[in-house]
Amino acid sequence: MYRRSNRAAFRLAVVQLADAAFNAIPNEWVKNDLDHLGFPEDLRIVFPIVKSASAVGLVAGLRWPRLGRVTSTALVAYFLLAMAFHARARDRPARYAPAAAMIAWSAKVRRGYQIAGV
Repeated sequence: MYRRSNRAAFRLAVVQLADAAFNAIPNEWVKNDLDHLGFPEDLRIVFPIVKSASAVGLVAGLRWPRLGRVTSTALVAYFLLAMAFHARARDRPARYAPAAAMIAWSAKVRRGYQIAGV
């Protein structure tokens, strides 16, 4: 993978890890947001797990590009689902912006793994 893609993948992994930590620590903002989106309370434990696993997959993908492609593709799907939850909650378009940006970033990282991949 060329150097710029390495940085994009590593930075995305850092953001995913930070977000995993943020979701792992109970706080009112996350609870209120997920309540608004109608996400089941008993499934919320998956967020720190999925986000941590994605960070591991992105970094490991620097060594094994196929894993990086799978991980970044899974992130695109994850953020598409996030946008679907916002649509279901009838949120205004500005609430979709972070998920849309993360889709673009994940797709960019995936493309970097394709350049380097086998």
